[in-house]
Amino acid sequence: MSGPRLEPKRALEIDNALRVAEDIFAERTVWEGRPFHVEISTNNACNLSCVMCERPDLSYISGEKLDVVADVVLPHASVITPSATSEPAMGDFDRILDHCEKHDLRLNLITNGNLITDRHIDRLRGRIFKVDFSIDSHIPSVYEQIRVGGRHGRMLAGLRRLVRLQQEEGFQLTLIVVLMKQNLTTLDGTMSFARQVGVDRVRVQKMLPFFKDPHRFHVDEHFSADEIRLHIGRAVAAAKRENINLELALDPVEHHRAPGIAEPEVTPPVVVNTLYEAVMEKKKGFCFQLASYVRIIPNGNVYPCCRGWGEHLRMGNIFEQSFDEIWNGPEYQKLREEFLSGDLREGCRQCTLSGQGTL
Repeated sequence: MSGPRLEPKRALEIDNALRVAEDIFAERTVWEGRPFHVEISTNNACNLSCVMCERPDLSYISGEKLDVVADVVLPHASVITPSATSEPAMGDFDRILDHCEKHDLRLNLITNGNLITDRHIDRLRGRIFKVDFSIDSHIPSVYEQIRVGGRHGRMLAGLRRLVRLQQEEGFQLTLIVVLMKQNLTTLDGTMSFARQVGVDRVRVQKMLPFFKDPHRFHVDEHFSADEIRLHIGRAVAAAKRENINLELALDPVEHHRAPGIAEPEVTPPVVVNTLYEAVMEKKKGFCFQLASYVRIIPNGNVYPCCRGWGEHLRMGNIFEQSFDEIWNGPEYQKLREEFLSGDLREGCRQCTLSGQGTL
């Protein structure tokens, strides 16, 4: 008796995950597998001017170029992130959603929520894998001080729209707080805010030094180690009290899981991600993003991870080379060899994503 038949897209995803596993365990540098999570930044624009973000000169991928790139890199993928370092609700968001439908993908949405409308919610139905919602502070004055140009009321309206959709569909929704001098002392209040608005996951993450003079806002420059531990401890206690899953993506990474929090719905990306998690558990030390992720920015540069910046991690340019030439080109092969041998370049040795699992 034959087993249940998989939809063609699901079969393709699982076959691709198995190919990646074979590539890793055989210690190949030329891979048959393809990335399962694709980040395409159609633009680098944002509606806010957050104090911890460096805003580069504006650039965009035209709709025609986006169509060509998407049809090459998305057929094997399960998840797409539109613009991880800008606001996806700006630019050609509808075109990205069209490709989600065309290639049967789920959306990893990273947003500040100020532009999310009811029309967006209607288009997002049935397409979200997870949402990372950036707030940094629940206090209106602090929020607007950090997220310059944002309005706490607009953010809250967008958040409530997404919370209602999440309650209908069961995807994972997480509030994101970049740890800074402005919000350290009120982290415990953020846990209470999360519970009040119906969110049960919060991630506090390290501020990345991708802007001028990060010392202005870094907690280590303004608080003692004891003070930082005190306020983090209060946040952990508040998360426990409010029954919030709290992830501290700091150094070291800590997960404080609350009992009774429902797991996300088992969507196709969850199934494929489980396969990748099993592979990474067996092959500790190999970068999970190198195994599953690709990042394409508006000028066409291709990077192997969401932390890809600068020339040291530039794998090629998709407007100048085919994706296959990049994916199995000399830069990717060299990076895979580094992780197989354990002799990593400096940026990878110091990466804060190390050991954080998969998606």
